[in-house]
Formats: sequence, structure tokens, C-alpha cells
Amino acid sequence: MRSNPTSVSPIAWQQLDPNVQWLWRIQSTIALITFASILTIVFAVLWLKSSVAAASLWLAGTLVFLFFLGWFSYGVYPKHAYQRWAFRIRDEVLEIRKGVAWHQIVAIPISRIQHVDLASGPIERRLDLVKLQLHTAGTGQSQHDIPGLSTFRARKLHSELLLLVRDQVHSTSFGPAATG
Repeated sequence: MRSNPTSVSPIAWQQLDPNVQWLWRIQSTIALITFASILTIVFAVLWLKSSVAAASLWLAGTLVFLFFLGWFSYGVYPKHAYQRWAFRIRDEVLEIRKGVAWHQIVAIPISRIQHVDLASGPIERRLDLVKLQLHTAGTGQSQHDIPGLSTFRARKLHSELLLLVRDQVHSTSFGPAATG
């Protein structure tokens, strides 16, 4: 008998913590400052080696580029990435939805999860955020991350996934086929 795909009960996508937008803004600001510092050195070398007109033109173009890059990475990207990032556990599969320009849904069977880690850097800790890292069996894409979870939610999801993995292993190892 063929199952009706509409009969699957809908399980709501869970969004990341809203503070992740601030994390992404801070990270992009640090990257932008680093990039601007490198461009400043390039500009200084050009200023010394070429004409003032050429260096000024290069500086003007660089400033316009940095403005738009900053506007996008600070204002546009975090909002859209936050709206797009979500996850859910459904039918023994963890689904992760992400991507601003290129949308992606990754389905990770619970049975493929080998271990689950929680990680947070100093900025994440300051914002009370944790990244959940999933390590799966296989080669190619064997690590999947869910960034921007509150500490409480990350620990709860971590425990829930570990229980699901344990139950999956237990039912596979000690199920009817194994017991005879």
C-alpha cells in the first residue's frame, strides 16, 4: 500500500536564537576590518609607487566596495540568513534548512549520527549562543553544524539527539533479528 505524502504530520521548523544575527554581524565586522586593513596596506604601496590620481581612484573604488560589502554583511545577510536557517526532527531524520542565495535542506538520518558536540567561542558565549556539531558516518559531508542556539536549547537538543541515537543503536543491535 502506498502512503499518502500529505498524511505525514507537519512538524514545525525551529528557528535559531535571534541573537545569532548579532553574532553574524560581529563576525562580518571583524572580517571586514581585517579585509580593510589589508586593502589599506595595498593602498599605501600604490600611493608610494604610482601617481596620486591612480591611487585616489583606487581608494575611491575600494571605499565604495567596502561600503556595499559592509551594508550587505551587516544589514542584509544576517536578517535573511536568520529567516532561512531552521531545523527539525522528523521520522528519525534531522533536517537542516539553510542558505540565503542557494537554498538547501539537509536530511541526516539519526542512524548515521556518530557523535554530537557543543562548541562556543568567546563571542558566542557572550551572546549565550552555542553551536551544535553533528558528526556522521560517511565521507563527503560528515560534519553538520547548527549555529546560534541558546545554551539551554542546545543542551536540550544535544540530549534529545543522544537519546534518539542510543535508541536507534539499541533497536538495531538488540531487535528481533539480533535476538533470534
